[in-house]
Amino acid sequence: MLESFASYLSTDSGKVVIPALIGAITAIVITVLKDFILYELRESKKEKKALIDKKLSALYGPMYTVIVSANQTLPTFFIDKSNYKNFVAHQHLLSSELQSMIDECLSLGDGTFENPTAKINDLPKVLEISGKFKVQLKKEMDSMRKNYS
Repeated sequence: MLESFASYLSTDSGKVVIPALIGAITAIVITVLKDFILYELRESKKEKKALIDKKLSALYGPMYTVIVSANQTLPTFFIDKSNYKNFVAHQHLLSSELQSMIDECLSLGDGTFENPTAKINDLPKVLEISGKFKVQLKKEMDSMRKNYS
């Protein structure tokens, strides 16, 4: 069997058919790999887009509307019970920068989320944190919107 194959390779048709067969197998392997890589890239992009969509609709969008668009302070966002519940359910989606600003702001003052109270000397700090928060939130929203499309 091996001898007949070796003799076939030495013929003119063997010199043409074998390289063509190698080329066809190589083309099939490359096509399958390309399709697999493209599929993985599409799936990765879909997952990224789904995460951004969840961040925008569940957390960043409502915060942006209240804090940036309506020009309110950070504690004002938490007065609304639905905002508070939504925040608690999705706070893991926040960036560490925004989360640290929220932690710092909410540690000031007394009271509850439904009835927040602040000491007079804490108000400038709340306003300062809210201002920084607006800038960072707008920056992150712009970045997410850019990556979403």
